[in-house]
Amino acid sequence: MAQRDPLGLAPTHDELASRGRVCPRCSYARRSNETTPAWQCPRCGIVYDKYLTGAAAERAAERAAERRRKPEVEVVDATRRWPWVLAALVIAAGGWGAWQWNSRRSAPPPEAMARLAQVDQVQRDEQANLELKRVFHDVRPRDPEQALAVFRKYADQGYIRAMTLMGITYGRPAHASRMEWLRKAANEGDAAAFVNLGYIYETGDAETRQPELAANWYGKAARQGDASGLYALGYLHAKGAEGILRDPRQAFLLLQLADRAFGDAGSARELGMPHNKTAFWARGMARDLEKALSPVDVVKARELADAWKPGQPLPIM
Repeated sequence: MAQRDPLGLAPTHDELASRGRVCPRCSYARRSNETTPAWQCPRCGIVYDKYLTGAAAERAAERAAERRRKPEVEVVDATRRWPWVLAALVIAAGGWGAWQWNSRRSAPPPEAMARLAQVDQVQRDEQANLELKRVFHDVRPRDPEQALAVFRKYADQGYIRAMTLMGITYGRPAHASRMEWLRKAANEGDAAAFVNLGYIYETGDAETRQPELAANWYGKAARQGDASGLYALGYLHAKGAEGILRDPRQAFLLLQLADRAFGDAGSARELGMPHNKTAFWARGMARDLEKALSPVDVVKARELADAWKPGQPLPIM
Protein backbone atom coordinates (compact mmCIF):
# COMPACT_ATOMS: atom_id res chain seq x y z
CA MET A 1 0.00 0.00 0.00
CA ALA A 2 1.45 3.40 -1.01
CA GLN A 3 2.30 5.85 1.77
CA ARG A 4 1.38 9.52 1.51
CA ASP A 5 4.23 12.00 1.60
CA PRO A 6 4.22 13.44 5.14
CA LEU A 7 5.01 16.88 3.73
CA GLY A 8 2.04 16.73 1.38
CA LEU A 9 4.11 17.57 -1.73
CA ALA A 10 3.16 14.50 -3.78
CA PRO A 11 -0.20 14.72 -5.55
CA THR A 12 -3.06 12.69 -4.18
CA HIS A 13 -5.14 10.20 -6.20
CA ASP A 14 -8.02 12.73 -6.46
CA GLU A 15 -5.65 15.40 -7.67
CA LEU A 16 -4.24 13.11 -10.32
CA ALA A 17 -7.79 12.24 -11.50
CA SER A 18 -8.85 15.89 -11.67
CA ARG A 19 -6.01 17.02 -13.96
CA GLY A 20 -7.39 18.22 -17.32
CA ARG A 21 -10.99 18.17 -16.09
CA VAL A 22 -13.33 20.54 -17.89
CA CYS A 23 -15.71 22.63 -15.83
CA PRO A 24 -19.28 21.80 -16.77
CA ARG A 25 -20.29 25.38 -16.04
CA CYS A 26 -17.60 27.66 -17.55
CA SER A 27 -15.83 25.03 -19.73
CA TYR A 28 -12.45 25.81 -18.11
CA ALA A 29 -9.92 22.97 -18.53
CA ARG A 30 -8.06 22.36 -15.30
CA ARG A 31 -4.23 22.45 -15.45
CA SER A 32 -1.72 20.36 -13.60
CA ASN A 33 -0.31 23.27 -11.61
CA GLU A 34 -3.66 24.45 -10.20
CA THR A 35 -3.61 25.04 -6.43
CA THR A 36 -7.39 24.94 -5.90
CA PRO A 37 -8.80 21.72 -4.51
CA ALA A 38 -9.41 18.99 -7.02
CA TRP A 39 -13.16 19.18 -6.45
CA GLN A 40 -13.36 22.90 -7.26
CA CYS A 41 -13.09 24.82 -10.58
CA PRO A 42 -10.11 27.23 -10.49
CA ARG A 43 -11.97 29.82 -12.56
CA CYS A 44 -15.60 29.96 -11.35
CA GLY A 45 -15.18 28.14 -8.04
CA ILE A 46 -18.10 25.72 -8.41
CA VAL A 47 -17.96 22.22 -6.98
CA TYR A 48 -17.78 19.88 -9.96
CA ASP A 49 -19.92 17.05 -8.67
CA LYS A 50 -22.48 19.22 -6.93
CA TYR A 51 -22.93 21.33 -10.05
CA LEU A 52 -23.39 18.25 -12.17
CA THR A 53 -25.93 16.91 -9.74
CA GLY A 54 -27.76 20.23 -9.67
CA ALA A 55 -27.61 20.67 -13.45
CA ALA A 56 -28.99 17.20 -14.03
CA ALA A 57 -31.79 17.92 -11.60
CA GLU A 58 -32.54 21.20 -13.34
CA ARG A 59 -32.67 19.53 -16.72
CA ALA A 60 -34.94 16.81 -15.36
CA ALA A 61 -37.17 19.45 -13.81
CA GLU A 62 -37.30 21.32 -17.12
CA ARG A 63 -38.27 18.16 -18.97
CA ALA A 64 -40.99 17.40 -16.42
CA ALA A 65 -42.31 20.93 -16.70
CA GLU A 66 -42.25 20.63 -20.47
CA ARG A 67 -44.25 17.42 -20.30
CA ARG A 68 -46.75 19.11 -18.01
CA ARG A 69 -47.06 22.05 -20.37
CA LYS A 70 -47.40 19.90 -23.49
CA PRO A 71 -51.08 18.83 -23.00
CA GLU A 72 -51.99 22.44 -22.33
CA VAL A 73 -50.32 23.48 -25.56
CA GLU A 74 -52.15 20.74 -27.45
CA VAL A 75 -55.47 21.80 -25.94
CA VAL A 76 -54.78 25.38 -26.89
CA ASP A 77 -53.81 24.35 -30.43
CA ALA A 78 -56.89 22.16 -30.77
CA THR A 79 -59.05 25.01 -29.51
CA ARG A 80 -57.50 27.30 -32.08
CA ARG A 81 -58.19 24.78 -34.83
CA TRP A 82 -61.89 24.36 -34.02
CA PRO A 83 -62.99 27.65 -35.66
CA TRP A 84 -61.27 26.63 -38.88
CA VAL A 85 -62.86 23.18 -38.78
CA LEU A 86 -66.27 24.71 -38.18
CA ALA A 87 -65.72 27.18 -41.00
CA ALA A 88 -64.76 24.37 -43.37
CA LEU A 89 -67.87 22.41 -42.39
CA VAL A 90 -70.09 25.46 -42.93
CA ILE A 91 -68.55 26.07 -46.35
CA ALA A 92 -68.97 22.41 -47.33
CA ALA A 93 -72.58 22.36 -46.15
CA GLY A 94 -73.30 25.55 -48.06
CA GLY A 95 -71.76 24.13 -51.22
CA TRP A 96 -73.78 20.93 -50.92
CA GLY A 97 -76.97 22.89 -50.33
CA ALA A 98 -76.26 25.12 -53.33
CA TRP A 99 -75.64 22.04 -55.49
CA GLN A 100 -78.91 20.49 -54.35
CA TRP A 101 -80.80 23.70 -55.02
CA ASN A 102 -79.28 24.09 -58.48
CA SER A 103 -80.01 20.43 -59.25
CA ARG A 104 -83.64 20.82 -58.26
CA ARG A 105 -83.95 24.08 -60.14
CA SER A 106 -82.30 22.71 -63.29
CA ALA A 107 -84.17 19.34 -63.25
CA PRO A 108 -87.40 19.38 -65.27
CA PRO A 109 -90.62 19.05 -63.25
CA PRO A 110 -92.33 15.63 -63.23
CA GLU A 111 -94.99 16.86 -65.67
CA ALA A 112 -92.30 17.85 -68.17
CA MET A 113 -90.53 14.51 -67.72
CA ALA A 114 -93.80 12.69 -68.38
CA ARG A 115 -94.37 14.73 -71.54
CA LEU A 116 -90.82 14.03 -72.74
CA ALA A 117 -91.32 10.31 -72.14
CA GLN A 118 -94.61 10.45 -74.03
CA VAL A 119 -93.02 12.24 -76.99
CA ASP A 120 -90.19 9.72 -77.01
CA GLN A 121 -92.67 6.83 -77.03
CA VAL A 122 -94.61 8.40 -79.90
CA GLN A 123 -91.41 8.71 -81.92
CA ARG A 124 -90.52 5.08 -81.26
CA ASP A 125 -94.03 4.00 -82.28
CA GLU A 126 -93.80 5.97 -85.50
CA GLN A 127 -90.47 4.36 -86.36
CA ALA A 128 -91.86 0.91 -85.57
CA ASN A 129 -94.95 1.48 -87.74
CA LEU A 130 -92.82 2.68 -90.64
CA GLU A 131 -90.62 -0.41 -90.35
CA LEU A 132 -93.62 -2.73 -90.13
CA LYS A 133 -95.21 -1.12 -93.18
CA ARG A 134 -91.99 -1.38 -95.19
CA VAL A 135 -91.47 -5.04 -94.33
CA PHE A 136 -95.15 -5.88 -94.97
CA HIS A 137 -95.17 -4.37 -98.46
CA ASP A 138 -91.56 -4.90 -99.61
CA VAL A 139 -90.13 -7.92 -97.78
CA ARG A 140 -93.15 -10.14 -97.06
CA PRO A 141 -94.07 -10.90 -100.72
CA ARG A 142 -90.59 -12.19 -101.59
CA ASP A 143 -89.28 -13.48 -98.23
CA PRO A 144 -92.01 -14.39 -95.71
CA GLU A 145 -89.55 -15.95 -93.28
CA GLN A 146 -87.52 -12.75 -93.03
CA ALA A 147 -90.72 -10.76 -92.61
CA LEU A 148 -91.85 -13.09 -89.81
CA ALA A 149 -88.56 -12.52 -87.99
CA VAL A 150 -89.09 -8.75 -88.06
CA PHE A 151 -92.74 -9.01 -87.05
CA ARG A 152 -91.85 -11.34 -84.16
CA LYS A 153 -89.25 -8.89 -82.89
CA TYR A 154 -91.84 -6.13 -82.65
CA ALA A 155 -94.52 -8.50 -81.35
CA ASP A 156 -92.20 -9.48 -78.50
CA GLN A 157 -91.87 -5.75 -77.71
CA GLY A 158 -95.64 -5.51 -77.35
CA TYR A 159 -96.58 -3.99 -80.71
CA ILE A 160 -100.08 -5.34 -81.35
CA ARG A 161 -100.14 -4.65 -85.08
CA ALA A 162 -97.01 -6.81 -85.42
CA MET A 163 -99.00 -9.72 -83.94
CA THR A 164 -101.68 -9.22 -86.59
CA LEU A 165 -99.07 -9.16 -89.35
CA MET A 166 -97.64 -12.39 -87.96
CA GLY A 167 -101.06 -14.05 -88.38
CA ILE A 168 -101.53 -12.67 -91.88
CA THR A 169 -98.07 -13.78 -92.98
CA TYR A 170 -98.56 -17.38 -91.83
CA GLY A 171 -101.51 -17.77 -94.22
CA ARG A 172 -103.51 -20.89 -95.06
CA PRO A 173 -100.76 -23.53 -94.83
CA ALA A 174 -100.26 -22.66 -91.16
CA HIS A 175 -103.88 -22.06 -90.18
CA ALA A 176 -103.39 -22.82 -86.47
CA SER A 177 -100.49 -20.38 -86.15
CA ARG A 178 -102.40 -17.77 -88.14
CA MET A 179 -105.46 -18.00 -85.86
CA GLU A 180 -103.29 -18.01 -82.74
CA TRP A 181 -101.58 -14.71 -83.60
CA LEU A 182 -104.77 -13.07 -84.87
CA ARG A 183 -106.58 -13.97 -81.67
CA LYS A 184 -103.68 -12.60 -79.60
CA ALA A 185 -103.96 -9.30 -81.41
CA ALA A 186 -107.76 -9.37 -81.20
CA ASN A 187 -107.56 -9.86 -77.44
CA GLU A 188 -105.57 -6.60 -77.37
CA GLY A 189 -108.28 -4.83 -79.39
CA ASP A 190 -106.56 -4.52 -82.77
CA ALA A 191 -109.08 -3.57 -85.47
CA ALA A 192 -107.02 -5.23 -88.23
CA ALA A 193 -107.13 -8.51 -86.31
CA PHE A 194 -110.95 -8.18 -85.99
CA VAL A 195 -111.36 -7.61 -89.73
CA ASN A 196 -109.02 -10.47 -90.70
CA LEU A 197 -110.83 -12.89 -88.39
CA GLY A 198 -114.15 -11.74 -89.85
CA TYR A 199 -112.83 -12.22 -93.36
CA ILE A 200 -111.72 -15.79 -92.53
CA TYR A 201 -115.22 -16.67 -91.28
CA GLU A 202 -117.01 -14.82 -94.11
CA THR A 203 -115.08 -16.56 -96.92
CA GLY A 204 -115.11 -20.00 -95.34
CA ASP A 205 -111.37 -20.08 -94.88
CA ALA A 206 -111.97 -21.37 -91.36
CA GLU A 207 -113.20 -24.91 -90.64
CA THR A 208 -116.77 -23.81 -91.50
CA ARG A 209 -118.12 -20.69 -93.12
CA GLN A 210 -119.93 -18.61 -90.49
CA PRO A 211 -121.21 -15.22 -91.77
CA GLU A 212 -122.84 -14.36 -88.44
CA LEU A 213 -119.51 -14.81 -86.67
CA ALA A 214 -117.88 -12.74 -89.40
CA ALA A 215 -120.42 -9.95 -88.78
CA ASN A 216 -119.59 -10.12 -85.08
CA TRP A 217 -115.87 -9.63 -85.75
CA TYR A 218 -116.51 -6.85 -88.26
CA GLY A 219 -118.78 -5.17 -85.72
CA LYS A 220 -115.98 -5.09 -83.13
CA ALA A 221 -113.78 -3.14 -85.55
CA ALA A 222 -116.70 -0.96 -86.70
CA ARG A 223 -117.51 0.18 -83.16
CA GLN A 224 -113.95 1.49 -82.90
CA GLY A 225 -114.62 3.67 -85.95
CA ASP A 226 -112.35 1.56 -88.16
CA ALA A 227 -113.06 2.23 -91.84
CA SER A 228 -112.46 -1.35 -92.99
CA GLY A 229 -114.68 -2.79 -90.25
CA LEU A 230 -117.50 -0.38 -91.12
CA TYR A 231 -117.16 -1.17 -94.82
CA ALA A 232 -117.04 -4.96 -94.30
CA LEU A 233 -120.12 -4.88 -92.10
CA GLY A 234 -121.96 -2.56 -94.50
CA TYR A 235 -121.05 -4.86 -97.38
CA LEU A 236 -122.59 -7.84 -95.56
CA HIS A 237 -125.87 -5.90 -95.04
CA ALA A 238 -125.82 -4.70 -98.63
CA LYS A 239 -125.37 -8.16 -100.18
CA GLY A 240 -126.96 -10.33 -97.54
CA ALA A 241 -125.53 -13.65 -96.40
CA GLU A 242 -126.52 -16.84 -94.62
CA GLY A 243 -128.09 -15.73 -91.35
CA ILE A 244 -127.85 -12.02 -92.27
CA LEU A 245 -130.79 -10.33 -94.01
CA ARG A 246 -130.14 -7.85 -96.77
CA ASP A 247 -130.75 -4.33 -95.38
CA PRO A 248 -129.95 -1.50 -97.85
CA ARG A 249 -130.82 1.27 -95.34
CA GLN A 250 -128.45 -0.08 -92.64
CA ALA A 251 -125.83 -0.80 -95.28
CA PHE A 252 -126.06 2.81 -96.58
CA LEU A 253 -125.61 4.19 -93.05
CA LEU A 254 -122.56 2.00 -92.38
CA LEU A 255 -121.00 2.82 -95.74
CA GLN A 256 -121.47 6.54 -95.03
CA LEU A 257 -119.51 6.07 -91.80
CA ALA A 258 -116.90 3.96 -93.58
CA ASP A 259 -116.30 6.61 -96.23
CA ARG A 260 -115.80 9.31 -93.59
CA ALA A 261 -113.46 7.15 -91.52
CA PHE A 262 -111.49 6.18 -94.62
CA GLY A 263 -110.88 9.83 -95.43
CA ASP A 264 -109.67 10.54 -91.87
CA ALA A 265 -107.43 7.48 -91.49
CA GLY A 266 -104.49 8.76 -93.55
CA SER A 267 -101.61 6.48 -94.51
CA ALA A 268 -102.38 3.91 -91.79
CA ARG A 269 -105.71 2.81 -93.34
CA GLU A 270 -104.37 -0.06 -95.47
CA LEU A 271 -101.82 -1.85 -93.28
CA GLY A 272 -102.82 -5.42 -92.50
CA MET A 273 -106.33 -5.26 -93.93
CA PRO A 274 -107.65 -7.77 -96.51
CA HIS A 275 -107.19 -6.19 -99.92
CA ASN A 276 -110.92 -6.29 -100.75
CA LYS A 277 -112.09 -5.05 -97.35
CA THR A 278 -110.62 -1.56 -97.40
CA ALA A 279 -113.14 1.28 -97.48
CA PHE A 280 -111.86 2.60 -100.81
CA TRP A 281 -115.08 1.36 -102.44
CA ALA A 282 -117.43 2.57 -99.70
CA ARG A 283 -118.41 5.82 -101.39
CA GLY A 284 -119.26 4.21 -104.73
CA MET A 285 -121.31 1.45 -103.11
CA ALA A 286 -123.17 4.02 -100.96
CA ARG A 287 -124.11 5.99 -104.09
CA ASP A 288 -125.50 2.87 -105.70
CA LEU A 289 -127.60 2.10 -102.62
CA GLU A 290 -128.83 5.68 -102.31
CA LYS A 291 -130.68 5.32 -105.63
CA ALA A 292 -132.90 2.64 -104.11
CA LEU A 293 -133.67 4.55 -100.88
CA SER A 294 -136.27 7.18 -100.19
CA PRO A 295 -135.12 10.76 -99.53
CA VAL A 296 -136.35 10.41 -95.94
CA ASP A 297 -134.14 7.34 -95.39
CA VAL A 298 -131.14 9.12 -96.91
CA VAL A 299 -131.58 12.19 -94.68
CA LYS A 300 -132.10 10.06 -91.58
CA ALA A 301 -129.01 7.95 -92.34
CA ARG A 302 -126.89 11.06 -92.77
CA GLU A 303 -128.20 12.57 -89.53
CA LEU A 304 -127.36 9.38 -87.64
CA ALA A 305 -123.91 9.34 -89.25
CA ASP A 306 -123.33 12.95 -88.19
CA ALA A 307 -124.27 12.21 -84.58
CA TRP A 308 -122.35 8.98 -84.14
CA LYS A 309 -118.92 8.86 -82.45
CA PRO A 310 -116.47 5.92 -82.35
CA GLY A 311 -116.87 3.88 -79.19
CA GLN A 312 -120.64 4.30 -79.12
CA PRO A 313 -123.02 1.50 -80.11
CA LEU A 314 -123.51 1.42 -83.87
CA PRO A 315 -126.55 3.41 -85.03
CA ILE A 316 -129.47 1.45 -86.44
CA MET A 317 -131.84 2.59 -89.17
